[in-house]
Amino acid sequence: MSAAGHLSGECSSAAQLTPLGVPVRRGRLHLGRLHRRLARHEPVTAVAGFATAVWLGPAQAAPSWSGLAFRAETWVDGRGRVLLDRRLRSWLAVEDPMDFDVVVVPDVGDAGLWVVPVEEFARRWKALSP
Repeated sequence: MSAAGHLSGECSSAAQLTPLGVPVRRGRLHLGRLHRRLARHEPVTAVAGFATAVWLGPAQAAPSWSGLAFRAETWVDGRGRVLLDRRLRSWLAVEDPMDFDVVVVPDVGDAGLWVVPVEEFARRWKALSP
């Protein structure tokens, strides 16, 4: 099926589309221009929900997930990269925690960033939506 046919509704659902992701290689994620939303020389709180996503931002704005979640601290380096440690990546339940792609989405209200793996993106994103 062509992309035009996909977008015009010939396909059963737009939810089947897989977004283009940013690579996470050996735990390193390059945030691009979005790194400006996080403090550079201060710790960044990372909260991973089981098999959903990672939230990055200031500790006072971190989500309080009811259920399974893992909390850690990380830093933004001078090149705008953040390191997701081994345990954070394992909480995401991706096929290969050393090499996977994510979509980085700014949180509402300039509080932080959502890092959502491309694998099963529709399910993960739906779990984050209220």
